Amino acid sequence: MRDKNKREHDEEVMKLTENTLAAWRGSVKRREMEDARQYYLARNMGIRRKRRAYRDDNGDMAMNDTLSNARIASAFVRVSVEQKKNYGFARPFLLETTGHSGEDLNFYNDAWNRFLDGGARAAIERIAGNAILYGIGWGVPYIEAGELRLLSVCPEKVYPVWNDAEHTSLEFVVREYSSERFGEEGVHKVEFWDADTAAFFVWENGLSPDVGKEMELGIEGCAGHISVGGERIGWGVTPFAAFKGNDDELPVLSVSRSYIDEYDALISKAADTLEDDMDAVLLLKGVSPDMGSLRETRERIKNSGIAAVDTDGDARYIKNNPDILAARQYLDLLSKDIKQFNAIIDTMDAKFGTNNSGEALKMMYQDLDIYLNGLESKFREFMRGLKWFFDRWLQMKKGGFERWREFGVNVTLDRDMMVNESSLIENVVRLNGLVSQETLDGYNPAVISHKTERARRKKERENGGDNVGY
Repeated sequence: MRDKNKREHDEEVMKLTENTLAAWRGSVKRREMEDARQYYLARNMGIRRKRRAYRDDNGDMAMNDTLSNARIASAFVRVSVEQKKNYGFARPFLLETTGHSGEDLNFYNDAWNRFLDGGARAAIERIAGNAILYGIGWGVPYIEAGELRLLSVCPEKVYPVWNDAEHTSLEFVVREYSSERFGEEGVHKVEFWDADTAAFFVWENGLSPDVGKEMELGIEGCAGHISVGGERIGWGVTPFAAFKGNDDELPVLSVSRSYIDEYDALISKAADTLEDDMDAVLLLKGVSPDMGSLRETRERIKNSGIAAVDTDGDARYIKNNPDILAARQYLDLLSKDIKQFNAIIDTMDAKFGTNNSGEALKMMYQDLDIYLNGLESKFREFMRGLKWFFDRWLQMKKGGFERWREFGVNVTLDRDMMVNESSLIENVVRLNGLVSQETLDGYNPAVISHKTERARRKKERENGGDNVGY
């Protein structure tokens, strides 16, 4: 697009934006993402029961308010997402920079730590949650007051166009969102981003340029362009970093939606049965079947506790004992399958409380660990993509893009598994003198940070304490 004049360029950008919006708004992919969000909020869409509805004498639909019509939504999707996100990202992940030693490596390592501690860790945790829920999460790097920042954006509203079938390289991205503020009617905004362009539009029965937006944000600054030593530097790629939850970019709901819908329908029906059919039914013989007569007789019995019938009559209660055992067993089977498909740890399982040894807990976390192994691989891919923007930012500050590209970044998730602390402490005591103090600190649940613990030992030693640690 660089060689085209501005008018042709702007027209092509608007056309690409319009076509992308049209393709994505009615797509299956976006609908699956929207549904995943609803199930995450426990607004499950599979319960569309109308048990109260019936046709009256005129053939019109009417509602019978005497019947229960439960719509009980499960929260499997929310539990699945929160367990995975918290297990993998609740504790700070470990980041290690690699490359030739020296001042540059120390500077590079410190710069990464400042970037992460400046809000990027929290953004990455949100992006990871989106990757699990939607199948893909998006991070947008930007520069604020000369510092690199990372923004998490909702995947439902990000429409990527890829250069390749493997989805490794972005051609451009269209993003739409509402600028709604509390108490104000929102404006529908649309953005177009590629390696060289940031274009802003407003949608109202069609696209129109967002007048003044370029001046407001500074299109060069917003897109990451800056002048260093007379050289105009930009990101060089579309400024969006993808964190894929899986190779197919499928929402977590996709693997078990039919099971969840069946579970919700059955448990709702069971609730209706208990609500409507638990009370005993009063059987009256020798009384006119007219509804008015039955209601009058019932009121008299209720007030006096006495039922008088003639020799041909009868009055007795019929106790209805709804058997929901089969439904309960079926629900348990559905629940077990849903948890297995979604790698959910069943903390209500009796084995979870009665056998909490280290080996037993590892077995219970096995499916979740297998899932996290794959997610951790995708996380490393995301960080490699983010590293490009980090190195560009350093180039803008200090120059030498290729110099920073020579360094590597390794990340490891610090998984937050429930542990048997007594067993861990016993291992610390048993291994004392056989392994390094740093290794012992890693095992010890009372030690939050090896670095902090080492500083505390040093201080105690200087103050004449008895601590024998190094």
